[in-house]
Amino acid sequence: MKGFSIVLMMAKKLLKLGSWPVFQSLFMVLSCLIWQSSTMLIVEGNIQIEPGVKYQTHVALIGWQEWVNNGAVAGTTGQSKQVEALRIKIYGLPGAKIEYRAHVKENGWLPWVSDGELSGTMGEKKRVEALQVRLVNNDNYGVMYQAHIQNVGWTRWYTDEEIAGTIGNKLRVEAIKIRLVKKG
Repeated sequence: MKGFSIVLMMAKKLLKLGSWPVFQSLFMVLSCLIWQSSTMLIVEGNIQIEPGVKYQTHVALIGWQEWVNNGAVAGTTGQSKQVEALRIKIYGLPGAKIEYRAHVKENGWLPWVSDGELSGTMGEKKRVEALQVRLVNNDNYGVMYQAHIQNVGWTRWYTDEEIAGTIGNKLRVEAIKIRLVKKG
């Protein structure tokens, strides 16, 4: 938290000096730290956020876990706990949208949702059994994802609307990983 205070103090001084462009750059850096994005680029003097994905899972007996980024594990492994819901967001891709849906015990496939909306259930003790993810409005990136399945372990990496998990086998998703990949 001390580093955050120093950044705020520097920002106040920059504003007093009338250095708006420097303040904007500092604000972008601070925003990236808060959003936990992994990479920033400086292109022709401008700070740009490297495109990425952040996501979180709601896990039985735990609740919502912290947001994680770009291929990190959301959920648990080795604890026999089911994912009951998930939320996914992208950053650094203006105009693009990430859509996803979960296949839930007794409910089947839920409708497609996007940009941080909940897919799954809370308070019903129903396991997510599979998921699908897709990136829309962007030709330069795709999305890859995998699931850790009860009694199976990690699946292979799936892409754009493929089913990660199982349907009809009564197996729970215990964790997920998601990442964006540059095409071509």
